[in-house]
Formats: sequence, structure tokens, C-alpha cells
Amino acid sequence: MLDFRALTPDDAPTVKAYLSHCAHRLSDITMGTLFMWRDYLHTQIAAQGGSLFIKIAPPDITGYLHYIPLSRDFPAAVRAAAEDMRKAGEEPRFSTVSREQLAALRGVLNIKRAVTSRNWHDYLYDAPSLAAMAGRKYAGQRNHIHKFEKACPLARFVPYSTEYDGALRRFTERFYAKNPTQDATAEEERRKLMDMLHDLERFSLFASLLVDGEEIAALAVGEILGDTLFVHTEKADTSYPGAYQTVVRRFAQAHAGEGVLYINREEDLGIEGLRVSKQSYHPLRLLEKYTVTVALP
Repeated sequence: MLDFRALTPDDAPTVKAYLSHCAHRLSDITMGTLFMWRDYLHTQIAAQGGSLFIKIAPPDITGYLHYIPLSRDFPAAVRAAAEDMRKAGEEPRFSTVSREQLAALRGVLNIKRAVTSRNWHDYLYDAPSLAAMAGRKYAGQRNHIHKFEKACPLARFVPYSTEYDGALRRFTERFYAKNPTQDATAEEERRKLMDMLHDLERFSLFASLLVDGEEIAALAVGEILGDTLFVHTEKADTSYPGAYQTVVRRFAQAHAGEGVLYINREEDLGIEGLRVSKQSYHPLRLLEKYTVTVALP
């Protein structure tokens, strides 16, 4: 069987090296997501035979789910993962499988079930379009940005550094006071956010702040993998009208440089207001994520 152990921050260089084999643009298989949610999902890894195997145990399921292994040898790696689940007495299941990976799986293993949920589909955008926000279809966003710039003419968009920690704590306190939730994922993000910010380089992340005077109006955290900018965290204080639209555009302008074709702003979780907001920026497409149950031949 594969020799799994809990994912820790010390594994960041190993995960980063294997991510070069990542053949899709889903946000779940990125440095930010894997390490942000490692405790919540009980993430474990095993590096073996030139492949990195990753499995998770979400709170709402029984047993483990594997991600598609990060490997140059797709057929051998998925067979090894499925065999490991079978030996553990579990029905082999893969989580967060892209449309392209599902097609590839069909050529290697017998697919018993493949299910997906609209709530978990990632929103993929054209990077130059989101950075420019030009044309009639972005008129609403530009109007909001103009409101922010008029109200806060001296606001600055800066990289995160520890000198802003006091303002960041005040910002997060205001944000969560205005957005109370009993959702366990929101609480986990709140707990992990500062830890991730204090270790950006280790996790190949970058963070930017929209700062007005001594206070933070908005925050964004992301990373680049291949041709895609992933936006993992995007929060704004709504007492600053237009702060959300401003940070979306400024973050794209700052980080979607040469070679970055797409921006993944992750899923909407079925939250109506979040869905309306993400759709208003005109995604190119939604990236499906399948949970796939397989049978060994």
C-alpha cells in the first residue's frame, strides 16, 4: 500500500515540484488551496514512483477520497491510487476530477458513477478582459470603481507586508462582524488566513491590499500556476462602495502579466449573492468538478 502521512507546511517544496504535472485549471489542486485546507480536509500525501498521491477526508463523507495523482504516468498512477483504496477496504473514489481527467480516466478504469454539483464549479475568466474591464458589459463594474476612487482618492494598492498586520486584524474583525456565519469552512479560512499571509513565499502565494489611510478596504490572495492566476481569497469592507470591484481589477492588473491567459476566481458554493457577483464579471466558462467512483478491471 501507499505510505501516506499528513500534509504539513514542510511539504511545500515537494508539492510545488509535482504541480508541474498538473493538467487542469481547477483551484483545488494548487498550493494555496491544498495548504489552506489541509487540516479541515485531513489531507495526506504519499510520494512514490515519481508520482504524488493526495487524499482527503472531508467532514461530510465516510472514508477517504483521492485526488487524481500528480504524475507524468497518468494510467499507472490512477491504477495505483485505485488499488490502494481497494486494499484499504474502500470503494475507489476520486474527488475534484476535471472534465478532461474524467475522459482520460475512462480509458484506464471502469467508471461506475460520475457526479458533479453546480455549487462547486470554478469560474474561469479571460485575464486581459478582467484586467481591462473595457466595453459596455463592464460598465457597471467601472461605475463602482469610479465611486471608490472618488470617495478615496488617496487609496493605494500595495503588496502585503507585516507592517499592515494591525490594520489587517481590524479589517478581518469588521468583515466577519458584517458577515457572521456558523459555516465551518469560513471559520477555518479565518483561522488559517494570517498563517498563510505570514508564509507567502513558502506557499508560492502573493497578497495585495487596498489601503485607505490607516485602514484596509480590501484584500486579495492568489498564486500563478501555468497560464492561470488563481484568486484564493477576495474580501472587501462594504462600507467602502466599489472596493470589491476595485480589488478585482487591480489584482488582475498587478498579477495577470505575460503568459497569464486565465483567472480562476473559484466556486460560488451555491450562495446566491456570490453567484450573481461572479457571473457579473462574465466568465469564459465554468470548470466542472466530478466525484468519480471507479472499478478496477
